[in-house]
Amino acid sequence: MVAQRWPELARQGDINRVQRVVRSALGAGLTQVSYLQKPPVLQVELTLSTADITPQQRRRLAGRLGRLVRCGSFGFRQIDLRVAQATAQVLWQTEIVSPPRRLPWALPLGLLVAATGMGGGWWWHSSSSQASLPQGEMPPSLVPAVPEPGAVTVPPVPWAWSVQRVIDRRFLAQALGRQGVRLPAGTAVYVAQIQPGLAGPAYRFYEAGLGAFSQQFWPASTVKILPAVAALEWVHAQGFTSQATVELPWMRDRLERIIDRSIRESSNLDYDLTVQLVGLDGLNQGFLTPERGFPTTQLHRGYSGSLNIYTSPGVTLREGNRRKYIPPRSQRGGGSCAGQGNCANLFEMTEAVRRVVLHGELDAQEQFRIPAEDVARLTESLCRAEPSFFAPGARLALGRVPRICHKPGWVLSRDCVDSGVVIAGGERYLLAVAMPAYRAGDNCQGLSKVAQQVLTALRQAPPAPMPHQLNRGLPVQAQLLSRNGVHEVVVQVTGADRVVVWLDQDALGEQTGVGPEYRWVTRIRTGGERLLRVQAWQGNQVVAYHSQKVTIKGLEVACEVPLTPNAGRVIYRGPTHTPQVALSFDDGPDAKQTRRILDILQREAVPATFFVQGRMVRQSPHLLWRMRTEGHEIANHTTNHPTLTALSGSRVRQEIRTTQDLVCQKAGFRPQYFRPPYGSFDRTTVRLAAELGLSLVIWDVDTRDWQHRNPQRIIQTVQNQARAGSIVLMHDIYGSTAEALPGVIAALRAKGLELVTVAQLLTTPEPPKPPKPNP
Repeated sequence: MVAQRWPELARQGDINRVQRVVRSALGAGLTQVSYLQKPPVLQVELTLSTADITPQQRRRLAGRLGRLVRCGSFGFRQIDLRVAQATAQVLWQTEIVSPPRRLPWALPLGLLVAATGMGGGWWWHSSSSQASLPQGEMPPSLVPAVPEPGAVTVPPVPWAWSVQRVIDRRFLAQALGRQGVRLPAGTAVYVAQIQPGLAGPAYRFYEAGLGAFSQQFWPASTVKILPAVAALEWVHAQGFTSQATVELPWMRDRLERIIDRSIRESSNLDYDLTVQLVGLDGLNQGFLTPERGFPTTQLHRGYSGSLNIYTSPGVTLREGNRRKYIPPRSQRGGGSCAGQGNCANLFEMTEAVRRVVLHGELDAQEQFRIPAEDVARLTESLCRAEPSFFAPGARLALGRVPRICHKPGWVLSRDCVDSGVVIAGGERYLLAVAMPAYRAGDNCQGLSKVAQQVLTALRQAPPAPMPHQLNRGLPVQAQLLSRNGVHEVVVQVTGADRVVVWLDQDALGEQTGVGPEYRWVTRIRTGGERLLRVQAWQGNQVVAYHSQKVTIKGLEVACEVPLTPNAGRVIYRGPTHTPQVALSFDDGPDAKQTRRILDILQREAVPATFFVQGRMVRQSPHLLWRMRTEGHEIANHTTNHPTLTALSGSRVRQEIRTTQDLVCQKAGFRPQYFRPPYGSFDRTTVRLAAELGLSLVIWDVDTRDWQHRNPQRIIQTVQNQARAGSIVLMHDIYGSTAEALPGVIAALRAKGLELVTVAQLLTTPEPPKPPKPNP
């Protein structure tokens, strides 16, 4: 990674010289480089995958950088060098300064430094990390200085956030649809193809149904992998391994056996023991954190019924001649999970298995803090866990018996979950599925069927998005610049002859030729944070992969449209000559429930019309873009949801026009339909709407979902009242409405009705009239 002030690139040649010195001095142990220009000082921060930097490497690096600094053609008078591990622990820090030219004692001091073997003609001071410091901490004297205001830095991108930006949400739904497959309501699917990347594995991510980041399921025993890993890290921090004997007042056993039973046999008692060892607060506040890769997961529920996980009794650890007693610890618990429950999602549960099974292939920052031999034992437990629900379907899809390292979980007559790594010859996948268990004793057979369908779809005709991985390879310098509404991506990388650039899932294209600079120009309508990804090639070999967050200022879009010929109408239902019906949702977009509803509509391939409030658009503008790209219609529902008949004409106009402008800014067009809150309007409302090019759309089927919040009543109302031409009123801010939606769609289809948007319903052509008989 290279962070540098832009667009000042006058000293790029000097940066390239430093890059060559760094690569030649440190070689393969170098994983990340960051440069920051603050003339006359150049700050250089190096991140190593190795545990330390040798004295020989220090002397070689300092000497070569010192020769650069004292060179008359070099553009900086000082290099501030900082070397750290991926955990942020500082290994070495030094300042390399050119000599003062007019001081009479500069030469003797330079000779004194040269005599130490560290170079000549420049001053320096250095500090090494202290072995007694906890991992990730540093003495106050080594805390990096806060960057000056305006300095551009490129922080590492959280893995979970980056996966959300690159995951493909369309391919599986479309591929399963072509097979005639419809996922059962409440099903969530997450899958990734694992392939060789640059100095580590790379992934192509996909999701379907409720997706990888949904929490609409009960994780059950699947989460037992998490305290197992945390317990191994905890004993390792105490100076022990999984071979340590754990002694409690009522039991004595080796930790390896406790963890093996928790994983392989899904023992509830042993799960609770691992939570007690780590401590509930240590588990949630020290291990399950965004910094460790678990921004969502929290565990607050025990399963055995006999152990209280809110207490940690005194425990003695023994291994060989070592013995340590840890006194009792009290736990506060708390957390955001309802009813002191467990919260997780498919992505984070699968992450735990991925980082164990692929441990040896991962960078230090991804690895758990566990000795390699304990990782091997835990991997064996995962690969020998209770028979995978995926196994029969995966065998049919892959044509061979796969090895599945996983952790399943289920609640009888409620939910089935499995997540893990599927290995079949040279093919490797991450696979996680959660779905309802429709009856007791069904043995979660639905997971096997979904696994077969998903893996078959990926093997038959997978798309080819850019694989995603951590930053590796040659230093890459990337920036997104904005000029008069036009966005320019500038990439600099030395040693490549082809560069490909993506923003999230959108390819900006590739450029060929020897750089080092490559440029792309694009127009982007919607603002917000994006993931800029760069892949650099030399011949047929990938030589760099780089990703970073960029913030895009939304493009001001001219969305003026002529008044529609039908503006000013008041519409309660559509034509009845074709069997069509329109679903409409008021009051959103809501960050949680609207996304659930969009997920269901995408899975069912159903378009709908969303009457949005301006105040909600401001909170979740990204959902408008998703609505538009997935074929839904966006309409106006005022800005603040007032009763319009109680307002002055100017206030009514403001309420309608503000939302028109917001939709224009966020989605690039102006709506043509308007729904007054509560269905309350008068002649002034109709006239002002017509002046803005809008027709009023009311409804003829009112589910009253806002009143009773009962999914079955919603479904029954639609089933009883909907007919050809109906406009159905629902609200996308209630969980009960999202829960009812699959049943509503099924009920309408059972009546032979096609689901369309309001615009599609109202523009259906009249059937041709039969010819008049000849007299």
